[in-house]
Amino acid sequence: MAGVSIPVSIRVSTERGGLIRLTAMQEERQVDQEVYQDNASAFSLDHAAGETFRPPVPLLVFPMHIGDNWDWSGTTTLENSSQAARATVRTAMSRTVIDGSPANSVEVDVDLQMGVNTATPMKRHLKFWFVKGKGIVRRSFGEESVREPRSDSRPGAKP
Repeated sequence: MAGVSIPVSIRVSTERGGLIRLTAMQEERQVDQEVYQDNASAFSLDHAAGETFRPPVPLLVFPMHIGDNWDWSGTTTLENSSQAARATVRTAMSRTVIDGSPANSVEVDVDLQMGVNTATPMKRHLKFWFVKGKGIVRRSFGEESVREPRSDSRPGAKP
């Protein structure tokens, strides 16, 4: 976060309505939380980096072909402040490293504009990497927040 590496463990919980909550924990302290919505038509971003997206931003749509892209529009809410937003979502095939080995992944790029009805909209680039059978293995919200698997090259690291 903000260029500082913070080792965390991820607690995954599923809730009614297809919500999937990923909670980043450092010992017993919550560091961050992401919430996704999974249903028959899409896997979507509901909440991350303190922001809530309404409607949730579809990251994968079903059925889908790698290379598909689509637009989203809605609102983002941070604390008690909401603003109009829009995004372009693009998918591509890529490679990433999981447990020390390269793996095929679906890379999802989200070019987000918040405050679209203002003179100076804020832009943010979100990226997600999905690996079959593992789910979201890596994500970045610009330079300020990146979640990725720990490196197996560290002394004492376990897969």
